[in-house]
Amino acid sequence: MSKETGKRIFPDDQANKKVVLERIKTLWRTGETVILPHAKTRMRQRGIDVNDLGRIIKSGRIVEQSMPERIWRHTVQGRTVDGRVISCVVELENRVIIVTVIDER
Repeated sequence: MSKETGKRIFPDDQANKKVVLERIKTLWRTGETVILPHAKTRMRQRGIDVNDLGRIIKSGRIVEQSMPERIWRHTVQGRTVDGRVISCVVELENRVIIVTVIDER
């Protein structure tokens, strides 16, 4: 349940980009985020830091959604301070799980 909105995100809501993006932003803001080892490796390789990731989540938009293996994945895309277009693939549970990070150059 979101502390700010008092709403839970249900499986049927996962297809609603607006609902999902607000949930992702809320969980990021409250620190309920996990960055998987694969995403950390990709961040190092691509010169992306946590501040870049935060900016993408706070100001980006969902550009793709899929459901491999019964778990929804959402691709959030945005720009870093220096103008690079970056995408991060996330899953939602009771937290945001950063699966991977992509430099869209």
